[in-house]
Amino acid sequence: MDGLKLFTTIRCDLELLKVPDVVSSNVGWNQNPSPFYMLDFHRDRMLKAAIHWGWDAAIRTLDGEDGLKGLETFLRENVTELADAPHSAKVLIDKSGNLSIVTGPTGPVHLNNLFPSYLPAPLGHLAKDSSEIGRAPERNFAYEVLVDGETTTKSEFTHFKTTHRPMYEGARHRASINNIADKKEVLLVNKEDGSIMEGSITTPYFWRNGRWVTPPVAREFALAQGSGGNSGTTRRWALERNLVVEEVISIDSLVDGEECWISNALRGFIHGRSYVHSLLRYNIDPTKDGPYFRKSNNKQGGFIPVKLIAALGGRVSKEKVLVKKLSPEPDAEHGEVTAEDSQNDMLYLCKVAVGTPPQELMLDFDTGSADFWIKYGDGSYASGECGTDTLTVGGLAVKKQTVETASELSEQFVSSTGDGLLGLAFSTINTVRDGGKADPQATPMENMVKQGDIPKEAALFTSAFYSSRDTTTSKSFYTFGFIDQELVKNSGEEIHWVEIDKSDGFWAFSSESVSINGESIPLPSNMAIADTGTTLSLMSDDVVDALYAQIPGATYDWSNQGWIFPITITVDDLPEFKVAIGDKEFLIQKEDLAFAPTDDGESWYGGVQSRGSLPFNIYGDSFLKSIYVIWDQGNTRFGVVPKLEETQNLTPPTATGNGEAKTRVTSVAMAAADFIDPVSVPL
Repeated sequence: MDGLKLFTTIRCDLELLKVPDVVSSNVGWNQNPSPFYMLDFHRDRMLKAAIHWGWDAAIRTLDGEDGLKGLETFLRENVTELADAPHSAKVLIDKSGNLSIVTGPTGPVHLNNLFPSYLPAPLGHLAKDSSEIGRAPERNFAYEVLVDGETTTKSEFTHFKTTHRPMYEGARHRASINNIADKKEVLLVNKEDGSIMEGSITTPYFWRNGRWVTPPVAREFALAQGSGGNSGTTRRWALERNLVVEEVISIDSLVDGEECWISNALRGFIHGRSYVHSLLRYNIDPTKDGPYFRKSNNKQGGFIPVKLIAALGGRVSKEKVLVKKLSPEPDAEHGEVTAEDSQNDMLYLCKVAVGTPPQELMLDFDTGSADFWIKYGDGSYASGECGTDTLTVGGLAVKKQTVETASELSEQFVSSTGDGLLGLAFSTINTVRDGGKADPQATPMENMVKQGDIPKEAALFTSAFYSSRDTTTSKSFYTFGFIDQELVKNSGEEIHWVEIDKSDGFWAFSSESVSINGESIPLPSNMAIADTGTTLSLMSDDVVDALYAQIPGATYDWSNQGWIFPITITVDDLPEFKVAIGDKEFLIQKEDLAFAPTDDGESWYGGVQSRGSLPFNIYGDSFLKSIYVIWDQGNTRFGVVPKLEETQNLTPPTATGNGEAKTRVTSVAMAAADFIDPVSVPL
């Protein structure tokens, strides 16, 4: 490749001379403290690349002690302003062995972040060996660590650091990282298996099973080995000092808001948070200013206040009672499965049983996924494997149901009562693969029809969601194979039907208008997706701005990257907001416009937020609580009647829900990483 050069970026800092106790031969040549951060490692990395490409002249320039001395001399001659401030030095070498350099000032970094004795465990966690003594790097959540919405093919240009960097530049552009000084990083995703490769300019470290781990890198370039990333200088330093270990990091194991570390040879080791969920589900780019650049699982990714973490990209929780008719006769018995809601209505879990003898599991029913994922209660997992077993729901046994078992627990399951996900979308988006090829499996709903458990003419299920703050004694439920006619009758209306477009595997339909206090806003050709796996409802900026313009004191809050309004607001102050399903508009209850309090307790976080770059609306649970829904798969249609509470209650949802042993649960829908072409997608 014409003009190709190898390069490395080095921190040049006189403060580095103050750390003679580093006890390392890899800090400066001749084992002496050096103002050039990890100079030996920089030389070694460029030398390996030169050897790979057979650049004999470059090898002679870099090899041996003479090569290391020559590199330091070159730096001293070209970085002359060190007495004034630390500098960065981008050192390049071409095929002919010619060195060149680009320098500039850089900010101060605490020495503990350059040479830490350990990386502190995330808050609330303990390291397995409890070895957290010595130099602790500063922990300040300085960086947002995002995930690229596209995948990258690993190659020699990702294994070695060269001037050919379109994959890194593209990832940073998609993440809206416009300046090297931006406190953001974006992680590249391996196209081959959906694992994390590396950051665009850093090495990432994530907390797994009591230790910090980083993606594996092949010692010698080989497409069949490693994550595809390159062996960074600080990464090598951390591995040699046992600060971290190598381990594959699957994208679906990442948790929105989890603590992480990243490192590079300019800033050392940097504390941050990972924001990933929304990238996986709908690939949303936000159009509103704020700290995040994407939303996943229909949540807005980003540094979400603690009380809202599960809300924006998690599951809204409801108490769910799963109701199943045991036969098609009108007067047949119902099998009823009680359900539990999680904190602040963030997740509805339904009790089912798997296996013989049956093992009870609490699952999240998700119309935005077509996968059936579980983790077994005895702690056993089968990596990337699928099997068949009997699924018992409400007394009805679904035989030979494909079960995808989780290979590892994601962080949200560690602290939750959730055992998995039962997808109710269309099987075309099922993520099971066989021999690297897509092999979609039938969903439980589809198997119920195939096995004659419910008749083909009744190939439908229904949902009715209630909030833990409602004054009603009604419980949320699902039915399969029949419609709750009493609930339809109580609505006072006939079922309104709209044809669905299942071409993308989702429950999508026309939604070409909204109205605010009776004033209609046309939305020509607009589509929407109904998704029980989404907490909020996401709409275009024009609609969202118009809605909050009618709420006194409402303001767009940068830190939350969303609309908030005063906690003191009354029901009467909130507007009447309706959205179209087909050619008829339905009301979103006023109480559901106020999702949950912000951390300071002074504001409500709105239940309707921006959809960003997404070309269609997402109608999540903040809307679905206002309607009784008939999900008619057999006739590819979506039916609704209003289901409104007589009394609108702005009391926050209960902290622990109405069931037992409630804990906060964030989204499990990242198991359905349908948009990153995964090989296997464990929870």
